[in-house]
Formats: sequence, C-alpha cells, structure tokens
Amino acid sequence: MTTYIALAPPEAGGRIRTEADADRLVLVPDQFSFWAFAFSLLWFAYHRMWLFVLGYLAVTVGLELLAIQIGGVAPTIMTLVISVAIGFEAQNLRRWSLERKGWTVIGHVVAANAEEAEARILRLAFSGALPAPAATSDGPSAKPKSNPIIPRVGTEQVIGLTLRPETHR
Repeated sequence: MTTYIALAPPEAGGRIRTEADADRLVLVPDQFSFWAFAFSLLWFAYHRMWLFVLGYLAVTVGLELLAIQIGGVAPTIMTLVISVAIGFEAQNLRRWSLERKGWTVIGHVVAANAEEAEARILRLAFSGALPAPAATSDGPSAKPKSNPIIPRVGTEQVIGLTLRPETHR
C-alpha cells in the first residue's frame, strides 16, 4: 500500500467541487521513483520542473568534474549516489513544486494503486468529508496564520525541563 497526496489546482480554491476540478486533481505517491532514479533529467523535464533541471545539471556536472579529478571508480559511485537520492526525493520535490505553483493539498489516502487512491479521494471530496481550506482575513490565497504551541503546566510556561530558574549547588 502506498500513501498518495492529493493536490487540487489553484483555480479550485483548495476544493474539488466539479468534475472539471476532479479531472485536474493530481495524486503524488509517497514512494521511491524508479523513473526519476533511472532518467532523472528527463523525469524533471517531463514534470516541468525547470529549476530542478538546471539544478540537476549544475550539481551533476560539478560533482562529475570533481570525481574525474579524483579518478578510479569515484565517477561511477558519485553518479549512483546522486541517482539514488533523486529516486527517493523526486516525488517530494514534485509535491513541493506544485505547492509553490499554487496547488493545494486536500488530503492523503492510502491505496494499492493510483486508480484506487483517486476513487477514495473523490468519494471523500464529493461527500464533504474533506476539511474545508482554512480561510484567513487576508483572502483565500493567503496562508493560514498558526499559533505556536506553548507548553504550560497550570499557568506556568514550561521552558526546558523545569518551571523555575535552575539553582546551582
């Protein structure tokens, strides 16, 4: 079973209300991406992650030049390490990239495949079981303001492990 993160398009306002919104829904699996591991540059380009294409080229060219100076099996090991790291983080980078473009995370579902995940998230969306996006006074596109969690015991604020200043013996 894989966890899928559902993202709604920017124009949907964080909700899936119509079939047009449902058609644009993106499900990002939280798993290793073999295609990103094997074909990193093409995977980034396919998902239109242009800053990552440039970053990938800059990092790999720099590291490969450094590895060639070292010689031996270093270039092969360096390429393998970069590819494995991208394979593990590609889906997180994709989700982050979509969020920067205005897409909204509307929910997480656990499913055996993408079709099952889509069916579950749409059933939740159309039944009204998904929470509504947080509205702020700054408008619907503003990020919600969060209140920090301040640990307290009674009326005393907890700082570190004690409630009062520590006395030295």
